[in-house]
Amino acid sequence: MLFHAFYSDTMVINAEKLAYIKLKNNPCIEPQIITQLYKLVNKNIVVETTCLYNIEHYPDVNKCEKLFNDFIYLGIVDNMISVGKTI
Repeated sequence: MLFHAFYSDTMVINAEKLAYIKLKNNPCIEPQIITQLYKLVNKNIVVETTCLYNIEHYPDVNKCEKLFNDFIYLGIVDNMISVGKTI
């Protein structure tokens, strides 16, 4: 499956704040995933992502909802390599 991949520092900060609140309220909670690492299509480059949009539903990258002003478009990814940042 192919995805448009984005990264946002603001999204990371907000996700970290939310994760700390969840952990404070419930210390037994599983680690929260903040970012994920994906491979760009047809390239041997790994990128850290905060948001993905399925290309089948969003064939035009300009139709992807930009949740924050600092969203950076990374390209099209296919294979998840691993979990990135967790709390």
